[in-house]
Amino acid sequence: MCLQKKESLAGRMFEYCIKPLFFDEYLRFKHLEYYLTEKAVYKDKMIQEFEKYLFRQFIDIIHAPIDEAKRYLSELANKIIKEDIVFYFKIDYPQLLLSIFKIIASSPGLLLDYKNFANDLDIDQRTLEKYIYFLTEAHLINKVYNFSKNTIKSERKLKKVYLNACSFFTGNEITGELFENYVQNTFDFEYFWRLGNKEVDFVDYQNGNIQAVEVKYKTKLKKEDFAGLQNFSNKFKVDKKLIITKEKTEKIDDIEVKTFYDLL
Repeated sequence: MCLQKKESLAGRMFEYCIKPLFFDEYLRFKHLEYYLTEKAVYKDKMIQEFEKYLFRQFIDIIHAPIDEAKRYLSELANKIIKEDIVFYFKIDYPQLLLSIFKIIASSPGLLLDYKNFANDLDIDQRTLEKYIYFLTEAHLINKVYNFSKNTIKSERKLKKVYLNACSFFTGNEITGELFENYVQNTFDFEYFWRLGNKEVDFVDYQNGNIQAVEVKYKTKLKKEDFAGLQNFSNKFKVDKKLIITKEKTEKIDDIEVKTFYDLL
């Protein structure tokens, strides 16, 4: 999670960010990598293991019972916020910083409206912006921007915040929010799209090409699951439309449907 600095022979400092385990890495640490070579055969077992993994993305807890894993993650978040961040930044209210993180941890993918969020917390908006910055710099959260081909416009629009490791999620059940957080972490998506009540979970924009992505942790898709993609493609020229699901793979018209494990 934390940045590690190493000095080169020239006296320069380099930063390395060590991410939590990806799902395929987790399987290898548990000696279950053969699931990946015969995904159709081990589909059910892989899904069972995936749902354990979502709460155990760190090597220390891959075999831990859920209560022990959650206690480890809570203590880790406390240490990063109340010791590491306080050491590097001037923090007047570390408990407030922890409270902000816990709110995000309870609802990953939260729409970040600084004004309303600050009002809810009864704090100055500038304080909130500063504390969100600290959590981002500490690699506890990621900001995802409302898509626009104009970068400046994206910066000014509403943002979403996700956990840098979905295992910090404070809920006890697998939810659509948690799965969405996993997808954001895995593919490093930088954008979503929202216009009124129309939304697409993620937008991948590279070299002028646009991929629109919906995330559904379910086995059966409904017509409304495709609505966001269609609304987005009516506004932008989309090169690829994708839905990432729990265990359904097919192609519906021009929309690809892939399971999370097909994308490993």
